[in-house]
Amino acid sequence: MAGLEGLRVIDISDGIAGPFCARLLADGGAQVFRVDSSAEGELARASTLEVFLNQNKRGLALNPADTGEREIFLRLAATADIIIESSRPGTMEALGLGYGELAAINPGIILVSITDFGQSGPYRHYRADHLSISALGGWAYTFGEADREPLQVGFPVMYYMAGIHGAIGALAALRGRRVDGRGQHVDVSSLEACLSMLSYPQVLEQFGCPPLHRSFSAALQMFYVEARDGWVALNHLSASQWDNTCAILGLFHLAEDPTLLYDMQKKRAIVPEFMAAAREWAKDKTQMEAFYAAQELQIPAGIPFTPKELIACDQFQARDFMVRSIQPGLGEFLQPGAPFRSISLRGDLQPAPRRGEHDQEALQNLGPMPQPQQSPGRIGAAKELLAGLRIADLTHYRSGPTGTSLLGGLGADVIKIESVQRPDGFRFYNTSNPTDPLFYELGSYFNASNTNKRGITLDLTSPRGKELFTKLIEQSDVVIENFSPRVMGNLGFDYQRLKEINPRIILVSMSCFGQTGPWRDFVGFGYVFDQIGGAAAASGYEGGPPTHMMAASDVTSGFMAVYSVLLALEERERTGRGQHIDMSQVESLAFLLGPDIIEYQLTGKLQPRMGNHDPVFAPHNVYPCRGEDEWVSISVESAPQWAALATVMGRPEWIQDERYATAAARKHNEHALDEAIGQWTRSQDKRAVMERLQDLGIISGAVLKPMELLDDPQFEARNMHQPLARPLVGTHRYPGFPIRFSEAICEQRRPAPMLGQHNQEVLTGLLGVTPEEFEALKAGSVIGERLRGA
Repeated sequence: MAGLEGLRVIDISDGIAGPFCARLLADGGAQVFRVDSSAEGELARASTLEVFLNQNKRGLALNPADTGEREIFLRLAATADIIIESSRPGTMEALGLGYGELAAINPGIILVSITDFGQSGPYRHYRADHLSISALGGWAYTFGEADREPLQVGFPVMYYMAGIHGAIGALAALRGRRVDGRGQHVDVSSLEACLSMLSYPQVLEQFGCPPLHRSFSAALQMFYVEARDGWVALNHLSASQWDNTCAILGLFHLAEDPTLLYDMQKKRAIVPEFMAAAREWAKDKTQMEAFYAAQELQIPAGIPFTPKELIACDQFQARDFMVRSIQPGLGEFLQPGAPFRSISLRGDLQPAPRRGEHDQEALQNLGPMPQPQQSPGRIGAAKELLAGLRIADLTHYRSGPTGTSLLGGLGADVIKIESVQRPDGFRFYNTSNPTDPLFYELGSYFNASNTNKRGITLDLTSPRGKELFTKLIEQSDVVIENFSPRVMGNLGFDYQRLKEINPRIILVSMSCFGQTGPWRDFVGFGYVFDQIGGAAAASGYEGGPPTHMMAASDVTSGFMAVYSVLLALEERERTGRGQHIDMSQVESLAFLLGPDIIEYQLTGKLQPRMGNHDPVFAPHNVYPCRGEDEWVSISVESAPQWAALATVMGRPEWIQDERYATAAARKHNEHALDEAIGQWTRSQDKRAVMERLQDLGIISGAVLKPMELLDDPQFEARNMHQPLARPLVGTHRYPGFPIRFSEAICEQRRPAPMLGQHNQEVLTGLLGVTPEEFEALKAGSVIGERLRGA
């Protein structure tokens, strides 16, 4: 039995985000009914995307918008736990199916609304696609090359992120429902999910750091070179990795200058020499030979895997990541099985259902139309959905900390554990004053990714440090770590030991490649996840080389880890048992490439990199506007939209021009069309273009720069950036979370902890350390508030 066994979910959403949210719940064991309101026989062969999004669901033919079928839907809703929808704000209310009406017949109902902009704000009725979300969400401005147009990611990752947050919101609301039996309206915005993917460029500038310019190699931590049979990436993050990279290339003199790791101006000057040596080193090697040679020296190398390589990957095969699936009408194929390993996930993969396939199962034993009850309104203060939950957070850098920050934002007591000997390495990046003795407190990255936590230091290599950590485990619900697989065992705290200490403990291990397989000890961070996980090969300019996802796969795995925790907690509520969740961060990203992996097997074709273009529609790109580096996205998906665009551009004759009159013609001539549209937009203000086109029903989004995110009307209306004051750095506005609750809190609550800031509070108040021992622990450097050696 899976973690959500017995949970009943109705999925009436469309697009990607809503169905993906429902798919995650179905994978967790929930009974999910996929409502299909299309006319009988209307659907053609399901696309691979539709198949991927709707596996493990049951099919129900029902149209809630139809007056005659609405009562059936309400009777079904009265028996449900969760409803997932994605209609334009106000639609459900207009149909008499808003949260108020649903809660009146089922007070425990959880309504999850996942829309492009959320249920409120001035953009809530705007039309959108992945490109415009990437523009308005700040992603596009920082992705691409400085002398080219801004880019979107080559697969709809922003919508997948919104779906993950929808699942998180649903399970957090489910946990909160146990307190008083009342459900929630969960409001998730895809635009805000996009914002959560950013590397905090708006925080970086508030800290006085140089703006994050658009450049695939801005950090100079990732270099692509061509091997005999394709691209290979040499990545580095730490000083040892940089030293080893220099050594393997024979550039020993570069390793002698430690400032090259952080001084981008100096590092940029040596790039020609570095790249010449890298090309010479790689030219006689295959991709895999270069990859293995680098990884043997603990250099986090990567290869931009396409679906073809993902299927053939030795590591994935050893871990049975790819599973065989059969879909009626499409045939048999391999696909990613799950984004992480957990006993809370169902062990099978059922095909996407046919329309109405499970009508009888869904509708049998329905009761009469329930009588609405008077809504009591909000009762008391907003709920703390994860109150009473304690997280021991051993994660560092970005992937784990972003996830545990969200858990803290939902009300969990997150205790971040570092040591004065080895603090979180993210403290050393983008520090606003490298010469300050407390430079490790001044970094924008650390401050942004570690909100909502208490922080302690504890030397886990010392006997007393181990004893105190053991006491913390006794009083915790979850341990999250993103070390390499050998570290927890070396410390004496593998899952078996943790289970002995606390049988109900849930351990989440977030390594690069997972706890098993021939690559388990290989090293990697966000760039490697992007490359091996398939995102790099899918993204980039048309005809250009692969890129990366700016290490944003750190975030996808971080939030997927939150979902895994909430799923495991549901399992524990039902069975009382804890578990070890094995998350390969590469697999959690590759899982999202499922439709592309299936498509490749069915067609034998690899989708080329397309920049901002769409496989079908044109125009579909980002265009220059008046001012320096100002841009706007424009997407046309229908003949009426094309007619409206041509008219507003002052070129009505283009409506019938044979070059552009049909969708196929526009696609064939899209490069000329892009140039023509760019000539029109160059004299226009980007926001004026967006607003004018949105008024005409055309998808358009201004490409926002980092500091423009802080005062954008939509983000302002939804209070997306929240001020937090912290010693040494002052008050700054940090991005919040893409989830809103009708009667609960999910927000930035406290700034990132200073090193060891809560030692006394946690050690004496929670772990029973006496004042005398506390001072002895400080004297012995088992704990401390200052970096050792600083």
